[in-house]
Amino acid sequence: MCSKSNQYADRRRFLAAAGSGLALAVAGCAGGGSESPIPLDDGASVSFGMPSDGEACANGVLVHMTAENFRVEEAGTVNDNAGHYHVLIDTDPVAVGETVPSDDRHLHFGDGSDRTVLDLATGEHRLVLQAADGQHRALPLTDEVSVTVEEGSVSFGAPEDGATVTSPVRAAFETSENLTVRPAGQFAQRTGHFHVLVGADPVAVGDPIPSDDRHRHFGDGSTAADLDLDPGSYTLTLQMGDGAHLAMPDTDSVDVTVEG
Repeated sequence: MCSKSNQYADRRRFLAAAGSGLALAVAGCAGGGSESPIPLDDGASVSFGMPSDGEACANGVLVHMTAENFRVEEAGTVNDNAGHYHVLIDTDPVAVGETVPSDDRHLHFGDGSDRTVLDLATGEHRLVLQAADGQHRALPLTDEVSVTVEEGSVSFGAPEDGATVTSPVRAAFETSENLTVRPAGQFAQRTGHFHVLVGADPVAVGDPIPSDDRHRHFGDGSTAADLDLDPGSYTLTLQMGDGAHLAMPDTDSVDVTVEG
């Protein structure tokens, strides 16, 4: 693990603008020398709580964003020393004062959220956390980590695809060796808990998995369950969620017929 306070100190250091109370970004990728579009408090900073620099991840990169001496709020209104998070993937920070783009490499969290899951290709990736004001203008508040993404998978051990079964349907859940099942509320890379989706599409990566008859949670860390299903044909989809039930990318599906 790296010491962010040492490695990224140049991205967090600020000078008071004479007579203005505005912070200036010091030299670095984030547009050094440009004036912040809003006043920032002394010691304002953002950082990755997860992942850690150099960490190995699989079946989704769990991200937790944190702030100190800076208020995180929804986009839309510009307030002093306040804004929201963005995660930049394999690209440099946006120059201070410029509008943060919205595309596959510039992810906005204008709802004020501080957690997500990223679906990234296997290999090395550089992630940059950058705050912006209520109008999405980049602030000189950044952090950066590098991660290695490994391939991970989940699968049904039972029932078999195409099986004819009776209710309750015994289901078993399996993972690749680089994943670990942990109860909801616990957060670590390469971990999560299972959900079975009954006749429902997989949940978009990073979105909360609903809790209802079609989205069944096993937040206790179960790797097997008895599913009560009425007679009929079903597609069952297995999907992991992180400790906050945010959807992870890898899934498995089987078709079953439940006899009456």
